[in-house]
Amino acid sequence: MASLTFLGNPVKTNAQFPAVGTEAPEFTLTRSHDNSPFKSTDLLGHGKLTVISVFPSVDTPVCSKQTKEFVTSKFIKEHGVQLMNISMDLPFAQNRHSESCGFTDPTTMYSDHIKAEFGTKYGMLLPDMRLLARGVFVVDKAGKIAYVQVPTEISHEVDFAALYAKLEELEKQ
Repeated sequence: MASLTFLGNPVKTNAQFPAVGTEAPEFTLTRSHDNSPFKSTDLLGHGKLTVISVFPSVDTPVCSKQTKEFVTSKFIKEHGVQLMNISMDLPFAQNRHSESCGFTDPTTMYSDHIKAEFGTKYGMLLPDMRLLARGVFVVDKAGKIAYVQVPTEISHEVDFAALYAKLEELEKQ
């Protein structure tokens, strides 16, 4: 379990995060744009880098900023990086958020609300709140965890510059 804070209050995740260099754990989510099941094996490890952006709720300013940063990122688009935005929000809330932000590709939003399988397997579940912690994972082209960033204070932003620097490094490999 990881010890974090949420608005200054101590919280613990359900487990440790997957270690860099290990196989990305498999999981199933709900695609927000059509409410269909999504299996991670359909996307991860197929020769492309994948950014998994995790956050508590699209209805908070920091979470909204995080999704907007990645969905509108020139780097992600220009370099063909796959993107997954994951929260426990219902697909309806995620769709509303996507529409209000003018996202043209609704396929980047995924919900873990049914089984919390992603949160459980990636150590991002906050069991006492039934929310996900904030963080970013990068899965490399072979399906291994290449980068993990989880702010110790969940209400704080991720370090976008550090993530983009890591993506540039991984792209050259």
